[in-house]
Amino acid sequence: MIRDTGTLVAAAHAQREVTDGIERLLDPVTGQAEDPDGTVAALVGARGELRDLWLREDAAGWGPERLGELIVQTAQAAAHQATQRAYDALAPLLGDTITAAMEGIGPTPPPCAPTGDADARGRGGRASDVRLPRHGAGHRPDRARTDRW
Repeated sequence: MIRDTGTLVAAAHAQREVTDGIERLLDPVTGQAEDPDGTVAALVGARGELRDLWLREDAAGWGPERLGELIVQTAQAAAHQATQRAYDALAPLLGDTITAAMEGIGPTPPPCAPTGDADARGRGGRASDVRLPRHGAGHRPDRARTDRW
């Protein structure tokens, strides 16, 4: 089938509009995670960019190696949540079959447990933050600081 230049240009413009729409759809999508002691909290965008990182004042007490591990684990849990929220946002546009196939391609998420209303995502609501497994004694920071996301 031979297409004329005008048809190809129109198809390219239409594809660009769809791509721009997906970008606008994903821009506000984020995931949030916090370790159970409130030492580290992370906010990650749908494309995996770290948008915010919060450390409790005494976080350095964990030592550089353990604190680094905790930051990475927390950011990974937030990224997993952001990825799932991105799939949820794209599902109406792409359909369930394509979305499910995309979810099957991604890496296995790190272990984490949702907090708050575990059924929020199933009802189309926003799932609450993600907690990592407990890593030691401590107390949580002021929830007003981490809930600002």
